[in-house]
Amino acid sequence: SKKLLANHPIPKQFVMDFGLDVRISMAWDTDMVDVDLHVIEPSKEEVYYGHRYSALGSMISRDFTGGFGPEEMMLKKSVKGDFTIKCNYYASHQQSLTGGTTILVSVFTNYAKANEKKQMLTIRLQSNKSNFNCGTITFA
Repeated sequence: SKKLLANHPIPKQFVMDFGLDVRISMAWDTDMVDVDLHVIEPSKEEVYYGHRYSALGSMISRDFTGGFGPEEMMLKKSVKGDFTIKCNYYASHQQSLTGGTTILVSVFTNYAKANEKKQMLTIRLQSNKSNFNCGTITFA
């Protein structure tokens, strides 16, 4: 982690070691829509805009109800088990029909650490009220 910070292009006084076991970021390509990120933790506790903090320590960013997002989930220290990632195309506030929206989900494990891994998922939801299981992160 210190090696990453030493080679960072931003001056050291503005850089903080913010390593996370899990970081999930979700953005979309259509303005004036409400897409929600939901993450179900190994304990089955679900974090989302209506339940932003979990007993495990997860945190979801504020709810973007009209715009491109992003919505993010962060967890400093994980536990063993599965984290299920869901996206919900809740509503469109546009005056015309857009025919859906494309969602980009970026999944990081060991974020800002030397062993960071990243996977990007692109999902097309055709209409509002669509709910999609984006994937699962497993910690052994």
